[in-house]
Amino acid sequence: MKQISIIVPVYNGSETIRSCLEGILNLDYPEELFEIIVVNDGSTDNTVELINMIKSPRIRIISNDRNRGRAFTRLRGARESSYDHLLFIDSRVIIDRGAPMAIENSGERIQFPLIIKGTDTIWGSALNSLRRLAFKKFHQSKKATFIDSSNFDNTPKGTTALYIPKDIFIRASMAIEYENKYVSEDTKLLLYVVKEGNRIFRNPDFVITYLQRFGLKDNVVHLYERGPRFVDYYYGRHKTYTYLINLSLVFILFLVGLVCLDVITFTLLLLILFSLHTSFSALVGENIRKKCILFFLFPVIALSFGCGVIKGLWIRAFQKK
Repeated sequence: MKQISIIVPVYNGSETIRSCLEGILNLDYPEELFEIIVVNDGSTDNTVELINMIKSPRIRIISNDRNRGRAFTRLRGARESSYDHLLFIDSRVIIDRGAPMAIENSGERIQFPLIIKGTDTIWGSALNSLRRLAFKKFHQSKKATFIDSSNFDNTPKGTTALYIPKDIFIRASMAIEYENKYVSEDTKLLLYVVKEGNRIFRNPDFVITYLQRFGLKDNVVHLYERGPRFVDYYYGRHKTYTYLINLSLVFILFLVGLVCLDVITFTLLLLILFSLHTSFSALVGENIRKKCILFFLFPVIALSFGCGVIKGLWIRAFQKK
């Protein structure tokens, strides 16, 4: 059985960090074969105090001098680790007790979970409905799959939970702009991994639960911050996404022009958009509850993420990285 360094990057994670660490401490895996490293990325809440309240000598805390971003924080954890195999766990994740054994039994070098359970919140419901639409094929399938360079852009991926050899991770991290908060570090890191000739195993027996954000502010900020990262990787690379972003920008400018010149036409267009939105919610939502949730939250999701996309386009066009 392999020795594993479990690394938990965290920034202002007071809402979930205890649940995350308690899940790790309860893993069905020999204690002497894994270490737990928490990398505090300059948290300004009581995250560190909550970790210390667990009072476990098995948890080692490392703190950045300031908020440095996820990529820098993960890389620091990797460099401070003792073992050659790393398991990154997001601070909003509760890992299943049997996950390490599932990873061990598969024999694959690089893995992340196929099964991600979500807590039942209205935000989680709306976002999952949209993910299901974007990755319909993968949401329907519970079979083990591999990600490589041939299907990379059309497959759901991320580092919410990631098992990877230490040497590969450090090489990939050094190849991206790990100190730039606006870089799509997750996607670019994984792209580097597959371009080296590796494949990533989506393990159906590697199960985690993701603790969804509850509040309006937290979700709006999270969606807004994802916008620049989305632009950094997909804009100009993925034809469909690039086309949709350009079309949306033209439409927004058209609406602004109409409201200044022709209020009646502008109002009619808003009514048409409202009808389309209602139809979209009815088609995408799986049941009455999810249809209603999507109807009310999709405009907030679209606006928050859209503003982030505009920020990303601005950064790309006018600011040096």
